[in-house]
Amino acid sequence: MQGHLVIDGLDAWSDLGFAVRPGSMESWLLLPETKEPFSHDWKDEDGIEVDLENIYLKEKKTSLKCYFISNSEVEFWNRYRALTELLTSPGMRTLYYRELDKEFTVYYTRSSEPRRVQGIKNIDRIVIEMTLNFVMPDPSAMVERLVAPDSITLTAPATIIGSGSFSYYVNPGTASQNVRTQIIAGTGNAYVAGNMIFASAAGTVTLRVTSTVDSNVYAQRTIQVYPGNILHFADNEMLSDGEDWITES
Repeated sequence: MQGHLVIDGLDAWSDLGFAVRPGSMESWLLLPETKEPFSHDWKDEDGIEVDLENIYLKEKKTSLKCYFISNSEVEFWNRYRALTELLTSPGMRTLYYRELDKEFTVYYTRSSEPRRVQGIKNIDRIVIEMTLNFVMPDPSAMVERLVAPDSITLTAPATIIGSGSFSYYVNPGTASQNVRTQIIAGTGNAYVAGNMIFASAAGTVTLRVTSTVDSNVYAQRTIQVYPGNILHFADNEMLSDGEDWITES
């Protein structure tokens, strides 16, 4: 989730504690409406005369469906204040949406009524569902990020039992953040979902990161994987769930 959405240089997940829900992309992809063109209704002619030499666009309303996730009440309110200060500070906001690999110039207007998924008091994790609404004053001003990275820094564990997370950072930040992560099977096998790796067969696999701009391999890491139903011991012996130790009588 890190790097999926960036607002004025702040990462939505790591800095502000919210993740974008599926289904947020649609409003950003809507074609903009055009303004009513200049026209004149001549009384001695059929219809109207329309000046279409220049076409102008209306502002575009967009939204982000979000989950705000915190591990404590203190963390929740700190992130709440940080997001409020960011969205309501003077000037326009620069929003980068990795799913579209575009930068947009927007300003915040309002949020939907929050819906509590997990409550705020006396629990381990707080999850609030909310929609943030923005206006794009000039829909034609989105910035393409079709610049290949200089490098991609990949952080992943050496060993995974069941599942484990990984992260990456694209250098520089102005390059395209749209990358592809894939598992190359070796003596073992696994699959990637989001920023998680799930082991399906014991052995080694390679986690590979490529840029969608040029398809080059920028980083890869060999990982020892063990499925979650396998007990792994220091001497490399493994015992599957449901099996009994064989002992001499």
